[in-house]
Amino acid sequence: MNNHSHVYIEFENNVLNLRRLSYGMRYLDEKKKEFIKYLKEQKGETFPEDVFAQELKDTIYLQIEVSNILLRKYIEDFGYKKCGSFEKFLKQYKNEIDSYTMNYQRNMPQLSVLDINRDLRNQSIHSEPTYRLIKSSKKPIQILSEQVVRITNTSGEKEIVLLHDLNKNDIKQLLDETFKKMAPANTHTSFMLYGEILREEILECIRQIDLI
Repeated sequence: MNNHSHVYIEFENNVLNLRRLSYGMRYLDEKKKEFIKYLKEQKGETFPEDVFAQELKDTIYLQIEVSNILLRKYIEDFGYKKCGSFEKFLKQYKNEIDSYTMNYQRNMPQLSVLDINRDLRNQSIHSEPTYRLIKSSKKPIQILSEQVVRITNTSGEKEIVLLHDLNKNDIKQLLDETFKKMAPANTHTSFMLYGEILREEILECIRQIDLI
């Protein structure tokens, strides 16, 4: 049984709370027709349903951006409590941190997941933001709300497929190619937002660091 520190357990609980918030917003989106009916019939609200649906989607995306900002705080708190300062944490675990990388955009170099989180956080909160490592004209909320697919198989292999800016035919072709590459092992597919998969990869990164 893995013996994680209380510092990691605190970090994990904070991340799980962010995950539950995402699940709650996703559920609300799936049940928006029932929610709209409740608001109109039980609360007497009046509004165009298509406007409400768009506002709900915008709120989901905003929640992902805010969650990424909070995630950075939890990462820095973990580093401070584990090493006495976040700078010492980054220096001490540089090799492990650098081994956890992701694409933030197709056909672009992968970056450390902690660097992606930091760049997106900084871009979100600074009045005159500039990305340090990310090379994109997209705002953080656009990157974080992109659709992605995580495909895993029984052999322990994992592929993260970015679907943004693709039409249905291109998405099908890309997924078919990925499934073939991972065959013949059975696969499990999870559709997520980029901010959600980034959070999961960061959780795994911090989990492994805590075991060192």
